[in-house]
Amino acid sequence: MNDLTPIKPPVFSLPQDELLTLNVKDVPVMKDALGPGIHFKPLLLDPEQGLAVNLAIFSPGAVVPAHLHTGAVHGYTLQGKWYYEE
Repeated sequence: MNDLTPIKPPVFSLPQDELLTLNVKDVPVMKDALGPGIHFKPLLLDPEQGLAVNLAIFSPGAVVPAHLHTGAVHGYTLQGKWYYEE
């Protein structure tokens, strides 16, 4: 091997001959994980892609502290309403 030899990244994914599914009811809630009244269920974590999919559950009156996302964020409100305090 020399400096010009390409490095093949490791493959961490499974063969995709089956549909991988997740029942969200089977994922435990991480209570107060992001602050008081801010709970979530991690549904997908992919460190290679820098991707995380979480089901967030906010208690009434919960306030999300100011924070920064380094990539795109897609949020869908399934119930209730919310707003950015800042």
